[in-house]
Amino acid sequence: MRTSRQGSAFILHARPYRTTSALVKFFSQNHGVLSGVVRSAKGQTAKNSALIQPFVPLSLQWIDRSELKTIIALEEQSPPMALKGERLFSALYVNELLYRLLQEGEPFVALFALYRDVLTELARLQDIEPVLRRFEKALLHQLGYGVSYTHDAQTELALDDQAWYRFVIDEGFIRIADESHRLTIKQSCFQGWQIRALAMDDYSQLANRRAAKQIMRESLAFHLGRQPLNSRNLFIKSCKE
Repeated sequence: MRTSRQGSAFILHARPYRTTSALVKFFSQNHGVLSGVVRSAKGQTAKNSALIQPFVPLSLQWIDRSELKTIIALEEQSPPMALKGERLFSALYVNELLYRLLQEGEPFVALFALYRDVLTELARLQDIEPVLRRFEKALLHQLGYGVSYTHDAQTELALDDQAWYRFVIDEGFIRIADESHRLTIKQSCFQGWQIRALAMDDYSQLANRRAAKQIMRESLAFHLGRQPLNSRNLFIKSCKE
């Protein structure tokens, strides 16, 4: 029996399919990531061609008869997010994280709301770095890879602001017993006050921003694997041109 479903969604990725169709991966509000075939998607006269792009809030209706959905209705809920330059590359980076890390069919309602807020903040010329760090931290938490930013991962004691801690991916922060050995430890090391600031998403100090960026980059790289991020390469290339 064919089941018809509907909901709000954004496009994460699209590629041509056959003559006039497209294979599209959506991030939907209540059903998570799903893949579907969108007909009439190519050419200036195709009714869906203008909608097959990222950052457009969509109303989506599909037939749920297999893993590859048949999209039967696609409508624009509101105008596309106005993203240019570094903000566009940042939004593409967020899309690629979702595309690479989320499994199809798993609902992420809270993450969808956060994703929509991230796009809105980027379009409103918010400070980019805190926006991305908050999203990365929330994404890791939603995927089950979050760590405590307030307590030692081994002892479960509250972090000491002046003590040093080494960061262990998927475990958290572990106090360095002999601080004289801190410089010989290859893992990332941070003071307790920095880590506690990140718990509150406080990126007001440059040191906090650098710490957050390093922690997020190491954590995400571990789960993304060896394949580099296309969005990051595109940004680097654009800066050279």
